[in-house]
Amino acid sequence: MIFDEVAEVMEQESIREISRKTGLKRGRVNSLKNACPFYLDYDLIFALEKLGYEFKLVKKRVKVSS
Repeated sequence: MIFDEVAEVMEQESIREISRKTGLKRGRVNSLKNACPFYLDYDLIFALEKLGYEFKLVKKRVKVSS
């Protein structure tokens, strides 16, 4: 689940350090660390890019029954 994966990324460093590197507010970093549901905006995407990660939209393969 994406929330858990983002929480794992945020656990790698202190809240203060992640906030300094990414520009996110400490409260938001704390929520992300706790795997709270979040809204996906440009700030979060750019913050994760600064930490070396990226989001990709991947189409699911749906099996069609005949």
